[in-house]
Amino acid sequence: MPPARRRVAALGTVIVVVVVSLTILLARASLGTAPPLDFTPTAFVYAPVVFRDHAPSTPTPTATPTSTPTPIPTHARLHLCCFDHLREICLEWCGGQVGYLGPGESFKWQQSSGLPRDIIGTTYEFGIAASSPGTTTFEVELFLIQQDQELLLASTRFTVESPLADRYVLVVEGIDPAVVVNEDRLKVSITNVSGTRAPIYSGDPDRAEAGGSYVEYPQ
Repeated sequence: MPPARRRVAALGTVIVVVVVSLTILLARASLGTAPPLDFTPTAFVYAPVVFRDHAPSTPTPTATPTSTPTPIPTHARLHLCCFDHLREICLEWCGGQVGYLGPGESFKWQQSSGLPRDIIGTTYEFGIAASSPGTTTFEVELFLIQQDQELLLASTRFTVESPLADRYVLVVEGIDPAVVVNEDRLKVSITNVSGTRAPIYSGDPDRAEAGGSYVEYPQ
């Protein structure tokens, strides 16, 4: 039987029972065989009746969105070692070097082997040790050598006005290149742009003035 018809039938049964009960009571009252009817109002408490055609459905669990954290690039450091090489670790017998640059003159350091990892990111760091008996402005540039082409990754300028050796740390925004691992190499160039003839310190960081010079790239 459909749910609606079941509810109607149940209600009809209740009404019939109530009518029959009242008829019997009235008849007994008229014959004097039943106590007089008491129509004093009586409080009733009604409990709700819930009709269910089917069991309640189970709520579908809501998926919680998850986010994948963006990896933070790390940096690899290359030292400006003796004999114009860029190395992670300078050779043991490579001591500190002092190279003087006049206006317009440059020093260059280059990797002898290809990059072991890709460059991922655009933030580079130069740590250049220098001094000047007067005022000297240097320009430092980092290139990626791809076959016979040089791609400029980052560059900046800084001015030295102290005769004492000090390391000038410069954080620079550059580009994120497509690197051919184990083939492409890095190259650093430092140029005396203007001012007094002045030295750049490089070599073994344990023995070079002001700890020598280095460059860091993201990977």
